[in-house]
Amino acid sequence: MKNRYDMNAKDLSVLDEGQVVRMKPYILGDKEWKKGVVMRRLDERCYDICTEDGEIFRRNRKFLKPTREMMGGNDHSTEETSEERMRNMTPVMGKNVEQKMVKMHVTP
Repeated sequence: MKNRYDMNAKDLSVLDEGQVVRMKPYILGDKEWKKGVVMRRLDERCYDICTEDGEIFRRNRKFLKPTREMMGGNDHSTEETSEERMRNMTPVMGKNVEQKMVKMHVTP
């Protein structure tokens, strides 16, 4: 049985910190995949994601899709490194994200 499953199973790529992703909607009936940035990888399949409005979500890798979009705009350029994305995202995150991270007991 397991051999049959493994024939078509594929490993998902690792996401980098600062990489822009889309998150599968969590609420039933929602259609929009929210845009966010990978804050950190927690284990093999789990990531903390910060959305454009500053919310922090913990999501399994199978519910995240990498995208070439930039945070805060619709530019599809891929020339920016993940470090530059994190630096550019800092003003978006601001104090609200830091406060939410403290409530979640997550260290920045």
